[in-house]
Amino acid sequence: MAIVDSYMAWQHLNVRINAALLFRTKLESILSGNPVNEKKVASLESGLKIALSQIESIWLKDRPFIATDQVTIADLVAVTELEQPGMIGFDVRQENLRVGEYMDLVKSQLQPHYDNVHDVAFKVAEKLKVKQQVKK
Repeated sequence: MAIVDSYMAWQHLNVRINAALLFRTKLESILSGNPVNEKKVASLESGLKIALSQIESIWLKDRPFIATDQVTIADLVAVTELEQPGMIGFDVRQENLRVGEYMDLVKSQLQPHYDNVHDVAFKVAEKLKVKQQVKK
């Protein structure tokens, strides 16, 4: 399907690069105890905010999911990438209500498998939150 292919090509340099690098940058700081590179974080957050806006205005404009009225691989990739920033304190839903609704819809369509697959990641995220609070 052309829309799935288009999203998959687009997301690498928009969602993935910003979400994954933001996650990695913050995670390295948390685990090492070294200060985070605030300039890099600000740049990645800015890029991610642009990508989130584009998800809402382009990819989810006329559909409940990225490509069709059903979950596709594009949705699995999108939601997986969008979960990562939340694990280090950047809530992608905060300024993008449509993205939050979309993530909830994908999650509900994939239960109970979604929670099972993400179980370890969510446990790690909780430990990271504790470690961040201890650091402060």
